Amino acid sequence: MTGACGFLGRHLVRALLQQGRAVTAAVRNSRHMTGFDHPNLRIVELPDFARVNGEIKLQENLSLFHLAGARAKTGIKTAQFRTVNVGVTLALAEAARQAQVHRFVYVSTALIFAGNEEQAASETDFDPQKEFDNPYLQTRLEAVHALQPLASRGLYLVCVCPSIIFGPDHPQHPNRITQQMRRLLRTGIDVVVGDGSRARDLVYVDDVVAGILAAERSASSGETFILGGEAVSHRKFNALVLELAGRRRRLRASIPLNAARKAAALADFVRRSGDGYGYSTAMQSLTRSWVFSSRKAVDELTYSPRSLAAGIRATLDWIEKGTQDHD
Repeated sequence: MTGACGFLGRHLVRALLQQGRAVTAAVRNSRHMTGFDHPNLRIVELPDFARVNGEIKLQENLSLFHLAGARAKTGIKTAQFRTVNVGVTLALAEAARQAQVHRFVYVSTALIFAGNEEQAASETDFDPQKEFDNPYLQTRLEAVHALQPLASRGLYLVCVCPSIIFGPDHPQHPNRITQQMRRLLRTGIDVVVGDGSRARDLVYVDDVVAGILAAERSASSGETFILGGEAVSHRKFNALVLELAGRRRRLRASIPLNAARKAAALADFVRRSGDGYGYSTAMQSLTRSWVFSSRKAVDELTYSPRSLAAGIRATLDWIEKGTQDHD
């Protein structure tokens, strides 16, 4: 597995180990795997995932889960997104094809299907000609498209595309939705950008892990699946968190959209963030709807995500215990 030390990766590693499977985690820095101590886990430091076949013996009975990718952060250059998210992904997939691995499971994002905000996007909305201002989404789209020919050349390929994931996280890889919940519990301030009416499809992390494993187990080669949960507006999400936590709202506020955009632009200027991955891009995401249909996964993988309320409740229980991970 690549990306094993990330938010989703840690949960997937844990699920595989619980199944009694041997896991090799290819990571850039082994210190990011703190909290894991298991006889079936092997950790390999690998600065360049495209060279995984030189460090790890790929073979027929092996499933390769590719979660690693370049994400927006200070200092990253636009070209790095294409090098990592497209170039490395294709090199790794080609190595897997040549080794005839059992499964190559590529984990992308449902956001590449986003189109008409008035209806839930599905796998049929995939458009390889679509152009995003966001280089992360653009290169994720290009990677999914570029992988498809390898399936026809013998690679057993499955692409899974989760929506916006939340749940128990780790200090080294915090989850932004879970962080939002913590701030809300700490302050009681229900603050949104604009009117907070835009919907986001949120899915609990354990449900995504179950969907990934179901796709590895039973999906046909070349298939792509959206793994979503339940759509909710920012304002309703905040209210539900406070209600389930038994907390009172201290203040309800809205940040005017124009003011938020100007503040984001100023922050990007100060931080020298490039176009497409700074606060301005994040602001664009906050002010549009991200709603998806998981019908295909439900029908073909028996994917069964829990309700949003159940996912929030599980996350709240974990936060209240004061733990840092499932470890």
